[in-house]
Amino acid sequence: MPPHRGAKGYVSKNDDPSVFIEAVQQVARGAVFLQANVARALAFFKAGGGSSPLTDLSRRELEILRLIGAGRTMAELAGIFDLSYKTLANSCTVLKKKLGARNLTDLARIALDHKLV
Repeated sequence: MPPHRGAKGYVSKNDDPSVFIEAVQQVARGAVFLQANVARALAFFKAGGGSSPLTDLSRRELEILRLIGAGRTMAELAGIFDLSYKTLANSCTVLKKKLGARNLTDLARIALDHKLV
């Protein structure tokens, strides 16, 4: 049987570097690395039944979503958050993935549906 090549752990880019080191060491020993808060969130993902998809968004992501719903352009958002256009576009890509949106129109609809505007 070929060796498993899938993920054996998860580390957020916002985690302390020591968490990354611990994760690498555990995976190298053949263990799976998953922090307690992530494991809990995965375990109870469906248990909440109908929880808002906005729960896992950061304050900045919520604000970006709200402003998209209010009709702001990407260029305006980049200026408001003092980010490069490319960085803002990347943030919107992450938002789309988190919310299952295909484009900015979908994000605007989600903002309106959740009464962020």
